Amino acid sequence: MAESPQANSEQGEKKVATVKGKLTDKNGQPIAEATVTLATPEADLRYVYRLGAETMLKRTKTDSSGEYELEVPVTGQTTSASIDFSKPGFKRLVGTPMSVGDPNRIDLSVGKTAIFDAQLSPAWYVAGTVVNTSGDPMPETLVHASLRGKTFSAGVAWVETDIDGKFEIFGYQDELFELFSGGDKDSKDSLTADLGFHKRGFIDGHMESIHLLPKSERSNLKFVLKEGLTYEGQLLTPEGEPAAGRLVSFQNEDSYQYNGVYCDDDGRFRMIGLSPGKHSVTVRDVPHSSSLKTELQIERSEDQKTLKLSKVTAAIPDVIEFAGLKIGNVTPEIKEAYFIPSSVNGAIVLDQGPNLESFKIGKLAPGNVLYMVGNERVDGVEGFIHTLLAESLKPTVPLGKPGNTTAFALPEGGMAVRVVYTFADENSSGTSTRYINLTTAQIDELGELSAKLKSKR
Repeated sequence: MAESPQANSEQGEKKVATVKGKLTDKNGQPIAEATVTLATPEADLRYVYRLGAETMLKRTKTDSSGEYELEVPVTGQTTSASIDFSKPGFKRLVGTPMSVGDPNRIDLSVGKTAIFDAQLSPAWYVAGTVVNTSGDPMPETLVHASLRGKTFSAGVAWVETDIDGKFEIFGYQDELFELFSGGDKDSKDSLTADLGFHKRGFIDGHMESIHLLPKSERSNLKFVLKEGLTYEGQLLTPEGEPAAGRLVSFQNEDSYQYNGVYCDDDGRFRMIGLSPGKHSVTVRDVPHSSSLKTELQIERSEDQKTLKLSKVTAAIPDVIEFAGLKIGNVTPEIKEAYFIPSSVNGAIVLDQGPNLESFKIGKLAPGNVLYMVGNERVDGVEGFIHTLLAESLKPTVPLGKPGNTTAFALPEGGMAVRVVYTFADENSSGTSTRYINLTTAQIDELGELSAKLKSKR
């Protein structure tokens, strides 16, 4: 990710476009000193820390009238961009991990000016600093803000601390408590606003019920991370060969802290940042039909341990392919073989195919389970395909309506449809909410596949 790049030039002439506009609150009053962030090409600014080197960011501030202006380098004659605004006391334009916010795409042309005005709604401001036990700032610490109930956890923001260990959260709103409680007082009282902290090599931390803190304290939080234990070993295939590239997952059975690591070419791994206690160790190797689940009691740093995968004999049934994405049914046998929670149904990924980048669906990987489309849980590959098609043709919750937007039209044609899937990587495990971008051709393919599946009943 490049920050505030200099304008490119071609034959001595700048190839730039201009973006300007005005930022106001819901009453039409100007919002001054707000941070304006523009990404080219367009990107998901809910997760700035995930952006790669291909994304260029430029920032500025709104003036006393709420107005701003940015000059943006353009590659070629046109390019797409994404914009966001942030200011303490207001919600960011881009929304939360649960749902997209207001439309924020801008099409830029060389020598032209694009106008983008926006409004922000009120929200709490949460900010703080993460340090180690010596008091040194902890940059690149992931901070996860969530709203938790008795039976669920809803993501509010994922951010990363800066070089000084500082972070800011703009997504908490009183409306969220109303939405997730359904207006019921007892349900509302059971909701808590919590923060989680994760940095490789350190024990995960949590800060609970920050909504009960005075406003002045919520914007001046401090959290101390402690170094964790190390566990080194080697993972072997069922045939006794090095299991290169597999993800090994550790989860503390008391604190529920998750740690993941990928094996090197020799199948060796070095897990850092473990908390003491009993750990459930799992490997889900769907492409090679093997898996591992065992328990380890870890109270000190250890090395030279060997783990071996077991062959999975149960074949994933009813495999279909859509736009290169290969998925199959999640049956009770598959749940048992790959340690999938009993409450999760849907379609398990065998191969993410060649269109993952254009889908803009995140790091979807073999073993992930696509279990929700729009706001509905789906049952098997048929349920996934049929519901994905239905939302592509007519969103249940269109953009701008109350609740999580289920789908919205893309400027270049096609639709973006809300999907939720299970995942695990080296940093975390859980569920990921994304909007899968589908072209009109892919929606047509979806329709043909849906009709074919119905005809086989």
